[in-house]
Amino acid sequence: MIPGAAESQRRRARPRDPHAERAAGEHTASSFGRRWGALYCVLVLLGVAVLVGPSNLVWSHEYMQPPVGDHIQLTYYLWLWWHSITTFSHAPWVDPFQFAATGHHVYQACCGPLVLVSLPVQALWGAVAAFNAVFYATFVAAAGCMYLWTRSLGAPRLAAAVAGFAYAFAPFRLVQKWHENALLAFLLPLILYFAERALRGPRTRTRIYGWLCAASVIALAASGEAHLVVFFAPVLAAYVAVRGWRADRDRLKELIGPTVTLLAGALVFSVLTYWFTIKPSLRAAQGIGNNAAFYAPRPADLFRKTATERTAYPGIVTAVLALAGVAAAVRRRADRVLVGFLLLLTAAAYAIAVLPSLGRFGLGVYRRVPVLSGIQVPGRFVIVAALALAALAAIGLGQLRPRHAAVAAGIGLALMSVIVLDGRAFVGDARAYPSDPNLMPAVPRGSSVLDLPPFEGGHAGGSRYALQIIYTPGPRVGGYSVVVTPQVFAAQQTTVPLASVPPDPCRWRQVAQSLRFQYVAVYRDLFGPDRLQWHGDGRALVAALNEMPGFRRVSTVKDVDVFRLDTAALPCRTR
Repeated sequence: MIPGAAESQRRRARPRDPHAERAAGEHTASSFGRRWGALYCVLVLLGVAVLVGPSNLVWSHEYMQPPVGDHIQLTYYLWLWWHSITTFSHAPWVDPFQFAATGHHVYQACCGPLVLVSLPVQALWGAVAAFNAVFYATFVAAAGCMYLWTRSLGAPRLAAAVAGFAYAFAPFRLVQKWHENALLAFLLPLILYFAERALRGPRTRTRIYGWLCAASVIALAASGEAHLVVFFAPVLAAYVAVRGWRADRDRLKELIGPTVTLLAGALVFSVLTYWFTIKPSLRAAQGIGNNAAFYAPRPADLFRKTATERTAYPGIVTAVLALAGVAAAVRRRADRVLVGFLLLLTAAAYAIAVLPSLGRFGLGVYRRVPVLSGIQVPGRFVIVAALALAALAAIGLGQLRPRHAAVAAGIGLALMSVIVLDGRAFVGDARAYPSDPNLMPAVPRGSSVLDLPPFEGGHAGGSRYALQIIYTPGPRVGGYSVVVTPQVFAAQQTTVPLASVPPDPCRWRQVAQSLRFQYVAVYRDLFGPDRLQWHGDGRALVAALNEMPGFRRVSTVKDVDVFRLDTAALPCRTR
């Protein structure tokens, strides 16, 4: 007998075990899925590197943006969570530092699930690295969640991968990349994925996916990003109605608990955000004015590349593939109801975004729509269009089914490359900028500081002041928040004359005694003719304070001069 023949005969004689074969197949599929998932994450990060340039990738001491603006504000808010958890001195949503010297506290409803990434990175590398980690992670999260959702809709792996890139690198997301609404955009396809699986997935996992969907919606509401909550609430309701209208009653009964929890949790956090941050803010008191018309996209912006709040360009690859998806529905090769819903969603999002730019009539109609009338940046509705267009693109590309894996991989890589390269126009000057170090080393922790120039709370220049709180925590007169109250604004206005030259010692004494600040920090580089600067002369102010009794300069780091103020020594003669 041939060696090994007996063993071969025994193997053939064994009865087949279908359960073992199924388990082996599932293990192989699971192993492949993990490898493919890891590769996809690498591809997304490579896309980010291509987008901004490998030499501009930053980590613990730099930003891919000048150190002023919303990304600095988010760095501070993420750090505030860390400070709360490590010191137990305040709740994460209470800001005990910015504007605290005015005698008023400002609540911050920010960040939500983003802190799951920022906190461990903060512990190892600091606040700047924590923000940069969130920035990179949200690209992977946006692409991955869109991939999961479109796969659950039946899209092939190639189509879902391209759809993930279409959403993660959508022009709108690239323009808004530093804003919380763009960083949290991954939650939208994730919620729809859980909803899809709860309504049409495995019967045994209906309740699990229902609870995951509820938790994701509550996380979105708890993040404080009111724009996304307002935009997405009707989208989710309509999606559940479209995809669940044929679901059996037993499945729907299992989803009653998660649905009630979802509605209650989202309502509670939305009301808290509105009551404590939006309602008492100065912006709420002022209304939208003509801001909505200024920030709204023009119809022409759908076809041109403008890296502003008006960005509405969908991306050439996404638009072409989305049209292919619509054509597939017309030819009965795709789910007509789903395609019709996504098409209607895209049209509605663009219509609402563009409406305030259509003259007085459009702005008048916009102002009369409940809830929407309070949103000053209607262009942010475009994120909903980006979501729907990416799903339509997956349906369109799904009609193409190459026989060979190599051909499919080549097509996918080519399309993803074009999407990334098409988005480079929306990144702007994405180069590495060093973040501010500790500019006030002589200021003891807990000391009250007046930062000059005296920007009002909604001015982005105040973000520089917020970053310094991370190094020397203590109450400040200024900061950066769009939800400052009228009381804070009024208190800050009393400091405006203090930036004038020559300085008035009596006014300095009056304001210092009222706001009780001990140190004065003059940022000379924030004075100047630029729109983000204070129109004045910072060098002249520093020279004048140097000569005035009561001011003692204690440090000069870069362009920041810090003075210790002794109000009793100010040369103010009272009558």
